[in-house]
Amino acid sequence: MKHALISAAAALLMSACGLDPEPTAATLATQRLNELYADKVVGEWSGDTLRGGDMLISEYFKLDADKQGKYVFTVKSRDGEGALCGPDADGWYTLYADSAVGRWRLSVDDLMNKWLSVSDTTSGSRVFSFSSADDNELHVGGTYVKKLEKVTHN
Repeated sequence: MKHALISAAAALLMSACGLDPEPTAATLATQRLNELYADKVVGEWSGDTLRGGDMLISEYFKLDADKQGKYVFTVKSRDGEGALCGPDADGWYTLYADSAVGRWRLSVDDLMNKWLSVSDTTSGSRVFSFSSADDNELHVGGTYVKKLEKVTHN
């Protein structure tokens, strides 16, 4: 009898330990977001916006199918004052440049906000609110350029 009780208790403990917790709403929403958009965001995306007539802000994403990503942000001016380097081929001087290289991901937080992030172990993560993507456009927030155009097509 004692052996039967120990066996039953052990079986109960083993089955209880094997139970997976229920996924949260954010986890389920993240899975759905990736089902809808993970393949669509793969590629190279870029966009520019002109501020004040003489300042060019450029943003670029490279999001690979293996979840490796790159984000580049540059601010350029026609005026060379404060420039990091000489003018490029189009006559723009780079005033500021920043980038992140690492793993990218789409996720949903507990408030159901959608995010696109590029994690860089050296300089930290860049996180952008995510709206949508299709074959030609990537819509993100938290950037100066809200709509980026696809540079490469799969």
